[in-house]
Amino acid sequence: MSNTSRFVMIQGPEPGQTFVLEQDKVEIGRDPRNEIVIGDPQVSRRHARITRRGDLWVIEDLGSTNGTFVNGMELTRPHTLANGDQVSVGGSVTLTYHGRGAETPSAEAEREPAVYKPTPPSSAPEEPARPESPDTHAADEPPRVEPVGEAEEEPEFMEEGRGSRKTLTWIAIGCLVLLILACIAIVIFLWNAPASFWEMLMGWGLPIPTLP
Repeated sequence: MSNTSRFVMIQGPEPGQTFVLEQDKVEIGRDPRNEIVIGDPQVSRRHARITRRGDLWVIEDLGSTNGTFVNGMELTRPHTLANGDQVSVGGSVTLTYHGRGAETPSAEAEREPAVYKPTPPSSAPEEPARPESPDTHAADEPPRVEPVGEAEEEPEFMEEGRGSRKTLTWIAIGCLVLLILACIAIVIFLWNAPASFWEMLMGWGLPIPTLP
């Protein structure tokens, strides 16, 4: 059995239980129709599938509720198993894979992470930077011309002129309104003036206005 690919349960309902991979397609789940049946509530009915590809075994998740993890990484695509891989099913069951895979070059190439290789420096010697004089840029730059203060004050002066014209306009309108009100008051008073007021005017020799 040492040369046969198999899973050994290290955590779950029956630790130590061994599942031998004898068929080309093996499904893991809670349903009794699966080749590997695990009676755990966190395991889906059809949880994961293991498929033989030559001498290697590839595991994939079947859309389970709690996911399938290999060495702590959740499966999002098929993964080629290597000897010693720990497969977690549903979060509460862990199986260890024993079999071919780790010594296979194709499997090792799939599992080997990409390594960043920096580009070697160019063989041409770099030209040393020439020190610049601190006054070089200062000599090349033209002198700055500060803006004249009167140009900045011109908008404020124009605003003040417009404000004063508005004020004069409102004063003129107010005076006109007061004059009209005064004329109306005088007409109303003369219309309702008592006879004593007219007799007093006659005594002074003033002409009596004729109202319409």
